[in-house]
Amino acid sequence: MPVEPGITQRKDTRVPRLSTLCPDRTVRATFLFLLILGGLLVVCHVVAGVANKIYANEVTAVLRDFFGLEREGSVTTWFSSLQLALMAVVCGVIFVGERASHSATKSSLVWLGFLLLFLFLSLDETAQVHERLDQILHALRTPVGASAEGTTGVTIYSYLMLYVPVLAGVIAVMMRFFSHRVKNRASCFLLAAGLVGFAMKLGLEPIEAWAGDTTWLGHHIMFEIVILQVYALILGETLILIALLNHAVAGNGRSRVIWRT
Repeated sequence: MPVEPGITQRKDTRVPRLSTLCPDRTVRATFLFLLILGGLLVVCHVVAGVANKIYANEVTAVLRDFFGLEREGSVTTWFSSLQLALMAVVCGVIFVGERASHSATKSSLVWLGFLLLFLFLSLDETAQVHERLDQILHALRTPVGASAEGTTGVTIYSYLMLYVPVLAGVIAVMMRFFSHRVKNRASCFLLAAGLVGFAMKLGLEPIEAWAGDTTWLGHHIMFEIVILQVYALILGETLILIALLNHAVAGNGRSRVIWRT
């Protein structure tokens, strides 16, 4: 378009915030899709819960369980498991890309470690591995012939003794590894924010145990805490997945070959 004499054409240098976090258009679209899908799951959870309170029949009870954020085996659980599985796939793609470019180093094996970690977490979401582990640990700590009834509080969350140090170690390794391998600050920010979500989820576990059957305004506080845990977990998974996709697509880990060919 021709510019009239005397008028200086200015170039718009403003960059949308989402474009800053996700420079690649495909990754940006994936980010929006996951955020929208996560929001829809929250809306469905609220609608199903309200409908069950109003009508309280078998159909609404099934819908409440299907969309219930606080319920194991709900659609939210499978969405979380899918995100974790995708994170494992992206880590595998980055590793294969580095191997294909003949630039793999010993540090590249860390991507395989992340792959196995996210695969385990994906399995844990659907198969409830840590719940089974908690039952085993609790059974080992309960004297023979003693009743396990009446056990309340944090003591029933024995797996926290394993998960807390493991999570702290994983966060330290991921942040150190990412800060050395990834030059994009936006990706590092997304990773850090996502790891905070994981930490919040685990940190709310003992609070959930302490809450027990306590109610407030007719609501079980424990269920509300579980819902907050799921919010933090799903958003954290989304942010970490996008950070990994940013790294893979940009080719920061010498993974450009696998993505561009």
